[in-house]
Amino acid sequence: MNSRLPGKDHSRRSMPDRAAVKKLLYVRLDGIGDGVLAGELLEKLPEVYPNAAITVACDTATAPLYASAPAVKQTITLDKRRLELEPAYLQMAAKLLRACRADIIFNSTISPSASVCALLVTAGAPLVSTGMDATNALPDARDIFNGQVDEFIPLRPGIRMDIERTRDILEYFGFQEVVVPPRFWLSPEDALAAAAKLESAGLKDQPFVALFATGNVPYNTYGQWGKALADVCAKRGLPVVILGGESKAGLTAAHAIQDYLAKRNVSCHTFCGELSLGVSAGIIQRSRLAAGADTGLAHIACAFDVPLVVLVGGGTFGRFFPYSRICTAVCLPLECYSCNWSCRYERAHCIAGIAPETVRQALEYTLDQEKGKERRTLFMQRPTAWRPGPDMPAWRSPAEFISAYKSKEPNGLAVMLGR
Repeated sequence: MNSRLPGKDHSRRSMPDRAAVKKLLYVRLDGIGDGVLAGELLEKLPEVYPNAAITVACDTATAPLYASAPAVKQTITLDKRRLELEPAYLQMAAKLLRACRADIIFNSTISPSASVCALLVTAGAPLVSTGMDATNALPDARDIFNGQVDEFIPLRPGIRMDIERTRDILEYFGFQEVVVPPRFWLSPEDALAAAAKLESAGLKDQPFVALFATGNVPYNTYGQWGKALADVCAKRGLPVVILGGESKAGLTAAHAIQDYLAKRNVSCHTFCGELSLGVSAGIIQRSRLAAGADTGLAHIACAFDVPLVVLVGGGTFGRFFPYSRICTAVCLPLECYSCNWSCRYERAHCIAGIAPETVRQALEYTLDQEKGKERRTLFMQRPTAWRPGPDMPAWRSPAEFISAYKSKEPNGLAVMLGR
């Protein structure tokens, strides 16, 4: 099955038999969450290429994700920002990948940047890929890249969640009706370090909320987590542990939440900037509830089947969340959805405009779910709770996504409106 897309074609390189592949270069130059969602593919690749040693080429920030993956023999870390900005660095990276002498290069990222595409086609080995959409590049660049793919893996069209695209890839390789859970490979060392960190904070064996309040980009930051959490945590006696990076904005937000909760007698511990990705994952695994922005840590919560409340904006609505059966995605559906985060407003209303009362209700709803009877849920802010001013977007139901999702999930999707 070697479909081709239109584009600037090249002399197609011969693909080795899968059993003859001795070295496979798996390129994932995207985010932590993307790698978590594609984890089941990495688990299954040894069955597709049974004699291949797998090397992962990834961004420096995502390297800890693959450190304990059983299928991975070694990793090559690159700085994807430098790939965008420095032609000399891109040339060096291509030389480094060619030095692997891989039999094939495997790329399953559907929205690679132009620089990553250039890296893939110059890395010196036949390329197996899902191709490229136009999310991060112009259509002409997409068509040129797709014309360079030696073995093209077709994906189903239409509104698709990323985890469904992973299922498409596995079906291409013959895995039928396969379950595709998010994956995080937690090392024993990180699990022990997480337990020790919690014990040092007085949280040994105590239920708590793991909060990741900020994302990697400004639009993903929600400033009212303190208001949303205060009553819920005070009533249930749940301390809060704040996780995240060491950015100035993230630390400022974390301390503001901590101060707000302290005034309402809710214990809060801030670990921002202190922990590795693996230790943060170990803390999430032990939490009673995870909550926060649409980030890699939210995907990790899904991988551990931890109850999750995640705020989902409109930029790529329908592509991410809700993944696990105990995930509640909270949204403020607006007419400007599907902007691919090219927001035309001074702030991203789809995130900043979510009422803390709506988030509080979603937290209560998720905590009250009976274990074993959980259901994927989309918790929408009701129209009457959104009062836009002049030149602000109106409320609009994401009916198209809801219909598409319900048709694909055997257990459907619970859709709730905030009171």
